[in-house]
Amino acid sequence: MHQAFALFAGTVCLVSGCVPFNDAPRGTASGTPIVLSIQSSPADSVDILFEIDNSNSMAGNQANLSRNFATLINQLVSPPDRNMDGTADYPPVKSLHVGVISSDLGTPGSTVPSCANSDIGDDGLLNPIRNGQAIRSHQPWTTAPAGARPARCMNSSDQFPSFLTFDATTTNPTEFRDDFVCNAYLSTGGCGLEQQLEAAYRALVVHNPREQAGNMD
Repeated sequence: MHQAFALFAGTVCLVSGCVPFNDAPRGTASGTPIVLSIQSSPADSVDILFEIDNSNSMAGNQANLSRNFATLINQLVSPPDRNMDGTADYPPVKSLHVGVISSDLGTPGSTVPSCANSDIGDDGLLNPIRNGQAIRSHQPWTTAPAGARPARCMNSSDQFPSFLTFDATTTNPTEFRDDFVCNAYLSTGGCGLEQQLEAAYRALVVHNPREQAGNMD
């Protein structure tokens, strides 16, 4: 069974690990640090959902994600030994599924500048480059700066499946990093009214929330 995590690029929110609180809650001494430790059993199979904010102010954030994704993969598949006891700090991940969605859900019922499809946006669908409707009017190969996308990226929406799969025994880490950037570097032009939590909810839970004849999701 794969253990699931969700990461929100651009909003810097990670669902897992320790959660620090900068503001002391009511009833505690001012300035007292509080940390909630979330324990989970070790897993060597992991699913990660990346939500990419592709509104017009996120170019720098996406570039930063592209540069640092390899660090994340290395930490997962080659765990460090920080206390130098000869044993990795946690078991290495052997199987990894990585999915990408955008924060663009359009603006149903109203018109907002930069929202290319005001009805449904990309609808929380995995691999929006392939499956999203709004991004079709601003595909990354038409809006990304020169050199931002790896050479492996084709100018095509059907290059990759809905999610990427990493197998520690067969997958080339460098190629996997490039494939991730091809999927996750959505560039800009997306709806400026970002709906991060609703997009993730649609991707993971609802899939298709629309009231329409024959919808059995």
